[in-house]
Order: sequence, then C-alpha cells, then structure tokens
Amino acid sequence: MAATVTVRVNGRERHQAVLTFQLTRLVNVIVVVRPARAAPHTRRRRLPPGAPGRRGGAPDALTELTDPLDLEVVRTVQTGEVLTPRVIRPRIVIKRGELVTLLLEGDGFRITTQGQASDDARRGDTVRVLNVASKREVVGSVEGSGVVRVPYRKLGADR
Repeated sequence: MAATVTVRVNGRERHQAVLTFQLTRLVNVIVVVRPARAAPHTRRRRLPPGAPGRRGGAPDALTELTDPLDLEVVRTVQTGEVLTPRVIRPRIVIKRGELVTLLLEGDGFRITTQGQASDDARRGDTVRVLNVASKREVVGSVEGSGVVRVPYRKLGADR
C-alpha cells in the first residue's frame, strides 16, 4: 500500500514524499513457552498469519485453551511452536484398574459408590466400570480425575 505525505509549513507545501507500507493482520494463537513432553507451558501471542517457523496462519491454530492441565502433547513441542489439535489431546485421567467414584444423579437424589475402571479413559470418554458393591458392570462418562457419571433414565420414560 502507498500513501503520499505532504509537509506544510505556514500553509506552504515544503516537501512531499510517497511512503509504502505493508498492512499485516495479526491473529491470536497459543504458543509453547517451554519445550515439553507432557502438559505444555503456553501463552497467547499475536502473530501474523503464516509467521515463519511458527505457523501463526495455520487454519487450525488454537486460539484458547480451557484447561491446559487436562491436556498432553502427542510429541515433543518446541519453544515458539503454535499449538494445533494435531499436537495436543486430552490426557488420560482414569487408568485401567483404578478405583473411581461412580456418580448417579436424578430428580432429588444423588448416589455415589466406588467402582473399578475397566479401561484407560480421558475426560468425556465413555468407560466401563465394575461397581465394587454390586459386582455389576456399568457404563458412564468420565467427568474428571476419578469421577464417572452414570446416566440416569427415569422408569417408564421410554413408554
């Protein structure tokens, strides 16, 4: 882009110059602060799209992280690297054989008991759990570290 700049002194034109400049759109992205193999240490930076070596313009560059402690990297990441979904994933919060809290909630009640996870699982995954008290296997959704929510269905709701 170019613009002409005119310098006037006491209303008289003294000098005229053509300035050329480049406009660059900046994007907010999450970049790695320190190299990591586990949970990444990150911060938000404004980079031009396609910044050399930093992939600021990657169409899938992450612009925010809700809970970095729930994430792990799938490969070693370098300082300044822009995070994308291909580089991180939710970390395993329940390990196979681990004792977990089973949670069942409904209209006006809440039941918790202990269970044993049948598989490794990440937040949001569906996992099979052996109810330690009843010796029955149930399926639930992982809510976080050590907590599995069992879906509640009212009796007669399918009728």
